[in-house]
Amino acid sequence: MNKIIFLTFTFLFFNCNFLLANNFKLNIGLSYSYANINDPEYDFVNKYETIKNPRDQLKSISVGISKFYNNFNWSINTNRFFNKQIKRNVKRKSDGLIFENKTKTTIDSLLLGYRIKRFNPSLIVTNVEASKFLYYNDVLVGYEKKRAIIPGINLAYFATKNLIPSFSYILSNKEMDLEGAFSLNINYIF
Repeated sequence: MNKIIFLTFTFLFFNCNFLLANNFKLNIGLSYSYANINDPEYDFVNKYETIKNPRDQLKSISVGISKFYNNFNWSINTNRFFNKQIKRNVKRKSDGLIFENKTKTTIDSLLLGYRIKRFNPSLIVTNVEASKFLYYNDVLVGYEKKRAIIPGINLAYFATKNLIPSFSYILSNKEMDLEGAFSLNINYIF
C-alpha cells in the first residue's frame, strides 16, 4: 500500500509540475488532533490527556500538493515525513494494570473540494496506519499495527491567498477502534 501511495504521489507531482505548473501548489500544514478511541482491552487513564497536553498533538507536520481548477480543487497530503509518537497511559480492563502506550499514527489523505468565495468544503479519504507500542515498567510488552481507509469531511477558510485554517472530522471505524476524530489545521500554500 505504501508503494502505491508513493507512486501515486510521484506521478501526480511530476504531471502537475510539468504539465499544469500554473495551477500546481505545494503546501505544508500543522494540525491539532483528537481521536475518540474505544479499545476493547484498554481504557485511557485520562481520556482527555492529549487535550490537556497539546504539545504532544503538535508534533505532526503534513506536506502535500494541491491542484486548483476553477472552483474545484484536490489535495494529497501526508504526515509520514515529520511524525512523532504520542504517549498516553492506559489501564487494562481485565485487571486494572497501568501501562504506557506509545502510538505513532501516519495519515495520507486525499481531499476533494469546491471553493465558495472564501470557504472550501471538502470530502476526505484517509489512509490511516497506527503502530501501538505497550510498555510496562519501561519494558515493551506488546505491539500492534492497524491500517484502515477512513472517510471524513473538511471545511477550510481562505484567510489569505496562502494561509488556510480548517476543521476536519473523520468518521468512526471499527478496525481502528475509532469512534470519531477531529483536527484543527493551519495550512500554507506556496
